[in-house]
Amino acid sequence: MQGAYREVKKMKKVKISFPSFGVYTEIFKHLFENLGCEVVLPPKSTIKTIQKGGEVSPKMQCVPMKWNIGNYIEALEKNNDLTLIHYNSCGRCRLHTYYIVMTSILKDLGFKFDGIYTIRPNRLLQDFKKITKASYFKIISSIIKGFKEMKKVEEEHFKSKGDIRIGVIGEIFCILDDNCNLNLFRKLKERNCCL
Repeated sequence: MQGAYREVKKMKKVKISFPSFGVYTEIFKHLFENLGCEVVLPPKSTIKTIQKGGEVSPKMQCVPMKWNIGNYIEALEKNNDLTLIHYNSCGRCRLHTYYIVMTSILKDLGFKFDGIYTIRPNRLLQDFKKITKASYFKIISSIIKGFKEMKKVEEEHFKSKGDIRIGVIGEIFCILDDNCNLNLFRKLKERNCCL
């Protein structure tokens, strides 16, 4: 009987979602799945995504926040029982306060979710531990594997050979998401540019 009770008491998988992160989305999905989470991705970002986010966001907020909250809305429309993840830059950009604003907006819209948890570069291991409950060893090995996958993706997506050398700088979300940057990298490669 005691064994059966232990079976019932097993922790259920944490269901998480996060905004599209362009070419890295699948890598982050695999990382969280390796840490025992069930990942519910929002649908691929479209013009409807930013329209949904723009309708509910403060007008002076930047485009990435509008894409991000649009992604959250679309994920919550698929599954309301979620823990939402957001990257916190810990810098001077307003990105580090977006999760507070977005939590308030989503609650006002009537969504019931576990909250928005941030992942900070200066507390990476602790934040992953809090969200996933995985061991530090598992977290470190999953992050290392994720970085290796990222390197491969960057080689395929961003590296190219050409006659004209171009460096692209800007807000990370806009650079990584092809829908947000209107397929900038594909267009540059087609014009024989070296990225």
